[in-house]
Parts: sequence; C-alpha cells; structure tokens
Amino acid sequence: MDGETDEQRFLRELNRLLAEPEPDEADVDARLREQEQRPAHDPSIEATRSLLRAVQEAQGVGIRTVVTLDAQGQQLDNVERALDDLAADLDSAEADLSEGGTRINAVLELSNRRSELFIEPVESLILKIPRTTGATTSFCQP
Repeated sequence: MDGETDEQRFLRELNRLLAEPEPDEADVDARLREQEQRPAHDPSIEATRSLLRAVQEAQGVGIRTVVTLDAQGQQLDNVERALDDLAADLDSAEADLSEGGTRINAVLELSNRRSELFIEPVESLILKIPRTTGATTSFCQP
C-alpha cells in the first residue's frame, strides 16, 4: 500500500490479528486429549504438542502486549499534546508579564516626572506660608 506509514501498517496488522477467531480453549484441550488417547509411536509427537501449546500461549501474550503498547503510545501522544499546550500557555504568560512590566515602568517614570513638577512649586509655596507664634508673624525659612 503506497504512502502507508509504519503506524498504519501496524494497526492494520493488529486489527487483522484481532479479527482472527482464537481457538476456544475447550476445543483445543479436547483435541489435545483426543490426540493423547491415540497411541503415539513417535516421541516427537509429544514434543510437537508441547511446542504448539507454547506457540499459542506466546501468540496470546504477543497480542496483549501489542494492544497494551498501542494504548500506552496513545497516552504518550496525549501527554505530548498537553505539554505543548502548557509550553504555549507559559510563553503567552511570559509575554504578558514582559508587556505588563514595560507598562509599569512607563507609569512609574511618568509618575516621577509629575512628582518632580509638583514638588518644586509646593516647596516654594511652603516658604511663603506665614508662621505665627504668639504676637509675631514670620515666614518659613528653608
């Protein structure tokens, strides 16, 4: 199949394996008992039966492993997407903080300029306020 990725081939093969009917354990056991009841003249027959059981068990374990690995792969993909979203949110927050800091600096600078413009006239006015102590009036001295 042209253009098919490894993941797509893997999933297609997994679905094919899962679609195959697994032999019923009772059916397999019945066939094995039937074969065991027949006289065996060749010692390799028992070895073949043992090997067949081992292969069937290994196939079941393999299929369960593939299914588990696929689920874990999907979980990892979800974690990766969540981390990407978190990184984007952190970048946005950092940009907002940087912009906010720049605005605060501008406000503070403007405030300092205004206070300088305000303090000088106020100081000159304070010097002109008459002070009365008892019967005499005097002006504040710096």
